Amino acid sequence: MDKQRFLVSLRRILSTRLSEEELRSLCFDLGVDYENLGGDSKAAHARNLISFFERRVRLNELIAACRNSFPSLPWDNLLEGEVESTTPQPPTAQRPVGKVKILFLAANPADTPMLRLDQEVRAMDEALRQAEYRERFEIIQHWAVRVSDLQSCLLRHTPDIVHFSGHGSGVNEIVLEDAQGQAQIVLAVALSKMFGLFKEHLRCVVLNACYTSEQAQAIGEHIDCVIGMSKAIKDQASLNFSAAFYQALGYGRDVQSAFELGCVQIDLQGLAEGDTPQLLALHRDPRTIYFI
Repeated sequence: MDKQRFLVSLRRILSTRLSEEELRSLCFDLGVDYENLGGDSKAAHARNLISFFERRVRLNELIAACRNSFPSLPWDNLLEGEVESTTPQPPTAQRPVGKVKILFLAANPADTPMLRLDQEVRAMDEALRQAEYRERFEIIQHWAVRVSDLQSCLLRHTPDIVHFSGHGSGVNEIVLEDAQGQAQIVLAVALSKMFGLFKEHLRCVVLNACYTSEQAQAIGEHIDCVIGMSKAIKDQASLNFSAAFYQALGYGRDVQSAFELGCVQIDLQGLAEGDTPQLLALHRDPRTIYFI
């Protein structure tokens, strides 16, 4: 079955075999706002729902939810030739429908200058709470992070996004804490290897710390998209970038657009540091990476 025939068949089933209430329930299960899909009829909503998932290369996720919610419908006939042949999937594994987990890791060792990391996570949380898909995101916070905490946090929470906030060293490495609360540098090669072991669910790493672009480059060998800072960045600029970046993701924008909106927000504040954040996506086009 060619792609166009497949999409027409899928739309026909959703619009004729489901009641409007059932279509609303399907949207709810998928974390999609039925009203925001647009359209003045059930058929239009069904068409726009399919378009929403097609643009994000997530048709398999839609089909899986349809099968699960309405097992008596003729999905096998619809999928003759298999949906995978018509909708290429990204190399990362598909996650079950659920919340997007952002693991916020913060470290401000006692022997380093004080940062307002609490203000940054507050701004991120507030920005997401204002977003259209706010119910789909969860921020998990860990503070005073030690090197020994990294693996346990990743194993425990299986995040989609890891956001590090703190200091970067002058030699392009992030700074965590040791057992005494003092600074401990994390080698870029070791950090890259560790993140690579979690690439089945980890899709984005944000290193919101000074001089982290080279470390981001190493991590980008394993993870779809990584953001680092090419030079020193002030607290206010990093805060504005983070808030705008996550708010854009919360509105369903792709990573490239969200990144650009984050940089523009720095410029809008007159901070002249909009070129400091750097987005690296070595194996995927960031315009095709969505979290919603």
